[in-house]
Amino acid sequence: MPTRIPVSSQSIVVISGAGSGIGFATARHLADIGYTVIAGVRSDEQADRLRSDAGANLVPFHFDVTSDADIASVVAHVESLRTDGGILRGVFSNAGMEGRSADKSAEGCPMSSLEAVMAVNYFGAVRFIKGFLPMARADRSTIVVNSALMARIVLPFNAGYAPSKAALESWAITLRREIEPLGVKVTLIELGGIATPLTSSAGDDSAPNPLYPQQAAVTAEFADLATKATGHRRMQPEYVAEIVARALATDSPKRRYLGGGGAHILATVATLPQRVQDRVINRLLSRGDSRGAQTPLRD
Repeated sequence: MPTRIPVSSQSIVVISGAGSGIGFATARHLADIGYTVIAGVRSDEQADRLRSDAGANLVPFHFDVTSDADIASVVAHVESLRTDGGILRGVFSNAGMEGRSADKSAEGCPMSSLEAVMAVNYFGAVRFIKGFLPMARADRSTIVVNSALMARIVLPFNAGYAPSKAALESWAITLRREIEPLGVKVTLIELGGIATPLTSSAGDDSAPNPLYPQQAAVTAEFADLATKATGHRRMQPEYVAEIVARALATDSPKRRYLGGGGAHILATVATLPQRVQDRVINRLLSRGDSRGAQTPLRD
């Protein structure tokens, strides 16, 4: 049986992208159960919302994962807490964005959008995690990485998001296999549909690529999924927060946790041969295109 780790205010968890969505829900939940949470935000408004009705152990901290200086600042802050007796129990790499371009086809997605998504979802996540590795080794911490099932089962018209998550997942697995003998645990949360917008800037002036008419159907599929997610417990940010808490509470977390709408179906499709995957995905797209964007990916 895995050892359950007791929670106390001396147990520190650092979260990136805690200003909204999954990061916000996780910061509030972990603080509620007793952790000291250093919650990454990018505005005073986000910080004020996090603090509202929260205890003193939830500490908003301004940092951007694309900034070396910001990461150095939050790392120094956590190091000061450790000097006062704290233990770095966990690091939750959560900050992410979906993309700025309306054209998400592999051919048409602008390089500027691809680079922006990679800067946050891959390089930003790596920068954030690397900053805490010396402390993680010393405290035998758990690193939780917010990935996506899109890293394993790539749906079309996700030219920016899917590659960024695939790169992050590969790096996290590399890290796990290197650092596990030193006592650091690395676990992935692979999500399907979640009822929250990603941290994304406003779209640019591009439009869906007319060469690929199915792109509109795919966009409608995801919009429909988000609309129907409101009452689905497993598609709420709070459900992901509970997964993070479970991963941090044991000395032997799973290597992968699934969450979100359609997660188990997508994970099953990901085990099929590529030709079979192509047929399944094409069939789903055809259904969405011909039936007014009915959402087929359901648990």
